[in-house]
Amino acid sequence: MSHCCRPIVNCSLLVLLAGAVAISASALRSSQAAEIRSGEGAVVVKADETIADDLYVFGRQVTIDGTIEGDLIVIGEQITINGTVKGDIAAAGQTVVISGSAEDARIAGQVLKLTPKAKLDGDLIAAGFSLETEQGSTITGDAMFAGAQALLAGQIDKDLKAGLANCRLAGTIGGDVDLDVGGEPGSAPIPNFGPAPPVAPPSVSGGLTVADTAVVTGKLNYLASHEATIDPAAKLAGGVEHRKPAPPQVNGQPAVPQNPVVAAALDRTRHGVCVLFVGLLALVCCPRWTTGWADNIRTRPVASFLGGLAGLTAFVGLLILLIVAIVLVAVLAGLATLAELVPLVVVGGLIGYAAMIVGMWLIAQFLGEAMAGLAIGRFALKSDSLATRVAALVLGVVVIALVLSIPYAGPWIGCVVFLFGLGGFCLWLVGSKPVDQSAQLPAQPIKK
Repeated sequence: MSHCCRPIVNCSLLVLLAGAVAISASALRSSQAAEIRSGEGAVVVKADETIADDLYVFGRQVTIDGTIEGDLIVIGEQITINGTVKGDIAAAGQTVVISGSAEDARIAGQVLKLTPKAKLDGDLIAAGFSLETEQGSTITGDAMFAGAQALLAGQIDKDLKAGLANCRLAGTIGGDVDLDVGGEPGSAPIPNFGPAPPVAPPSVSGGLTVADTAVVTGKLNYLASHEATIDPAAKLAGGVEHRKPAPPQVNGQPAVPQNPVVAAALDRTRHGVCVLFVGLLALVCCPRWTTGWADNIRTRPVASFLGGLAGLTAFVGLLILLIVAIVLVAVLAGLATLAELVPLVVVGGLIGYAAMIVGMWLIAQFLGEAMAGLAIGRFALKSDSLATRVAALVLGVVVIALVLSIPYAGPWIGCVVFLFGLGGFCLWLVGSKPVDQSAQLPAQPIKK
């Protein structure tokens, strides 16, 4: 998979895993009474409703306008919290928008947002593509974020810690700021990946930007390769400390800087060797499986590409369904006074969840590219002998490595290669055979 798409996919998986862990932990704690609401469409807690216990909600569109006297645990596509949560919030979805009040909040998703009416009387822990705290929002504790970008214009009374690519500070931080920023100043905002979210993320320019409205009572510490863009009017009472990443070392000594073109070529070569090694291992251990996978890509390219798109969507859906199943079964076991089963359900479910993520990671990182390479190689070398298939794999992986080395276009071609590889696996998984194997010619009569 390309260097462009691989980090995005990995980040999405980590975000989903973070949401699963937070929500499953809440299920472990809940052996008391709790209310559960779910639905295929919209699930709404009306403004005049009060839930006296913890509330678990599962639905495509979840809106909380009422009062929750316990914790709120919610999974959905579009989550909007306008009401009052007297306990904590644990939420995972494509978009999570908080416009009400709560204690601590642990949220994960593609787009995360705190509106001017949002008030958290504790900490915020968030992971996702984008986090936005609008002017007027309040977090009385600490804020921690891991993701791609953040626009922070609200108030954080204590410390801020984040690891991200692009960040804009425009609000008030009552404590210290500790940032690990990977983006470059002046670079374009990170493009959104996947289907457009119901709530649009803000546009955040590259690197770290400190606006004229920013107020930091403590010290601004940031780790970045380039200096931040700091407006002279920003109030940074504790001063600024800029740290650069430590240079790579060889045998304890600083490595000699390499030419960027040479470094990129070496990275591509190392990745190609890894892809080839994993592909050879799979081909030797499972020759029929890998050959069928590659031949689906070779003989059914359109179906493989569409299967890759469908497979990626289904994978995310299955992860969400598994989270729902873990939480529901754990909560029902607790309500049925079978508390001993709760750890088994949660731990077993998370093991299965992790196994799915590792499987997708192997396809995204190595196997998809290797099987696409085998498919290309078998255009020229169609013999089914093991030696010929190994030669075809080597030939195809080399061809793909050369194509992916094309500047600018290479990363996007890598995304296409990943979808072909995933789609070929999905076709094999559903029992679909390659065209040249499934369509047998009719037997010819023997001439006397």
